[in-house]
Amino acid sequence: MTVRLQSGYSRLQSGQGRRLIFGGGFMQGAGKYHKMGKWSFHFLLFMIHFKSQQYLSKETENARMETRTDKRAKGFRLPTVGLRNIKTAIAVTLCALVYYFLDRGPAFACIGAIFGMGSDYGTSRLHGGNRFFGTLVGGFIGMGLFAFYMFLFPDGSNRWLLIPLSFIGVVVLIVACQYIWVGGVQPGGVILCIILFNTPTETYISYALNRILDTGVGVLAALFINGMLPGGFTFGFMHRFYLRVGIKDDI
Repeated sequence: MTVRLQSGYSRLQSGQGRRLIFGGGFMQGAGKYHKMGKWSFHFLLFMIHFKSQQYLSKETENARMETRTDKRAKGFRLPTVGLRNIKTAIAVTLCALVYYFLDRGPAFACIGAIFGMGSDYGTSRLHGGNRFFGTLVGGFIGMGLFAFYMFLFPDGSNRWLLIPLSFIGVVVLIVACQYIWVGGVQPGGVILCIILFNTPTETYISYALNRILDTGVGVLAALFINGMLPGGFTFGFMHRFYLRVGIKDDI
């Protein structure tokens, strides 16, 4: 019995057992090893299954290692400078240039231009709307809450009252953005917290209005640049016009 098991196992290692199972000769192999007895035959099936699982596990592990190697190789690629990169830089530079001649700080206008830029004109309009309407709603809510605080404490004391006012402001902001502009919650929350906790009591109204104005200028700059360069509404308009008159273009 031991000699037969060793012989069968050696033939299994050489691949003949697998050829019997996977090559369609299962019944022939089973009949050949029938004399080995019931237990030896089950042992043979177990070893065949065990070896096949080892083979599949090894192939799976090799495939995983190749995938990891490909991902690591792709991870070392340097990022490319695309059209959106160029359009964002132009919009920011335009805002900084205009505000330089106006002798005014361009920070929030440049931020609005960055937030308002998208891969195409539709995406830019969506992102710009999020920034502008969020700043608009959050600014007016912040001014209203801070005016209520100043009405109760004109000297700016008891700033603990701003804590429950911030809770009320965030709730009102989220509800208002559901009706005005859904994506404006995050930008609106930023300007709301800045007005409540980081604005002098004498200039909170002018600060909020200036932030709304600067953000609007930045968003308009992003929309203008995105509309004038490829992917914008001017190129789309000309493309539709060419199609209507029967002129082929490559826009």
